[in-house]
Amino acid sequence: LLSKRFLRQAQLSVGDTVEVRFAIADQAAVDVPSALTDALSRNRRLAAAWAALTPGAQRAFAHRVAIAKAPA
Repeated sequence: LLSKRFLRQAQLSVGDTVEVRFAIADQAAVDVPSALTDALSRNRRLAAAWAALTPGAQRAFAHRVAIAKAPA
């Protein structure tokens, strides 16, 4: 849904047909949290296992590390 303000600025009305284009992000890009980068640099076996993962699997693991709570 688009706001009334956006529609006004784009000079559009409800029901107008528009063309939408998306730029696909680099599918191999993975944002690796520093804690995971540190662990990978200290452990060769872990780094090898990480390298064998697909970018999607790497993103999933990186996300889990990023959202993990620090120990109390």
